Amino acid sequence: TPFKDWLHEQKDKMHRKSTNNLTGSITKVSMLSRIFDLFVAAMIGYFIISIINSLAQRYYKRTRTMQCK
Repeated sequence: TPFKDWLHEQKDKMHRKSTNNLTGSITKVSMLSRIFDLFVAAMIGYFIISIINSLAQRYYKRTRTMQCK
């Protein structure tokens, strides 16, 4: 039983309890998390657009050299 009690104590320490003090910090963390998620999404979007642009330039260059020959 001492081990079981210790496990219950550890479980209670690890779980968050919803109190008024904690909700303020959760909203700040979630706002920071949202900003970071938007930043990551923008970087992924930029990466995809740059790949498409590179493929389009390569295609244009290939078709242009075919027309010149």
